[in-house]
Amino acid sequence: MLPLGVTAAQFQALQVLAQGPQPVTPARLAQALAQETQSATGLLDRMERQGWVARHFDLPDRRQIRVALTDAGHSVLLEATAAAQPAFDRLIEGLAPAELATLARLLGRAYEAAVAPPVSVEPAPASDHACPTT
Repeated sequence: MLPLGVTAAQFQALQVLAQGPQPVTPARLAQALAQETQSATGLLDRMERQGWVARHFDLPDRRQIRVALTDAGHSVLLEATAAAQPAFDRLIEGLAPAELATLARLLGRAYEAAVAPPVSVEPAPASDHACPTT
């Protein structure tokens, strides 16, 4: 993808934006990419300068920004997908259908864990028993 000038993060963002629902908020994009919102904003800035995405104010709530692929962004996504397909095919060529299904299920679980909100851990309650000192 790099010969096309598309980084892995940009490729992922293009895929998320293409899958919709359209248009996507920067916060939703950040969540889908398992990134902080500030990182996704920088990524969007670079992609907007390249003409791949456009930002629009949400009509019902003008404070909210939405991001959509441009025609150029769709073209870049198609080119990058075509360029990546042979490598993906080589990666999975030795797997049986059942193995592919297991792989997809496990990767889905890993992705869900990556984008899930962090779980806060409560400190253990203090013990009523004093530790003996020597």
